[in-house]
Amino acid sequence: MPSVSIADPLLRRLPHEPLAFDLFGQVAGGAAIVLWGLGASLGFPVALSAAGASGPNSVARVSFVATLGYVAFPVGPPVLGFLGEHYGLRNALIAPLALVVAAAFLAPQIVRRRAQLHESSTR
Repeated sequence: MPSVSIADPLLRRLPHEPLAFDLFGQVAGGAAIVLWGLGASLGFPVALSAAGASGPNSVARVSFVATLGYVAFPVGPPVLGFLGEHYGLRNALIAPLALVVAAAFLAPQIVRRRAQLHESSTR
């Protein structure tokens, strides 16, 4: 077993607690990366599906969402790289966080506004 042959000398030289915490950190980090990947891989298809399933003129909405998505793929990473180069990677990631927070706050308002518009058009 290669893992035992590598771990045995480490366990003889190092205390067990830091080694256990390091292993836990690596496992938790790996799980976080997998979950992040699953969430990111679902974002674009779910957005396209929601755009197509909501109301009239779904073709225009799907094309708009697809255009935004396909522009974000080649533009997003260089913008984050530029921000990271100037302000640090941690500070650069505030930009996408701000967009997510703005979307989370605006989504309920948009739903409410659409419901009001729908009520007024059916009268």
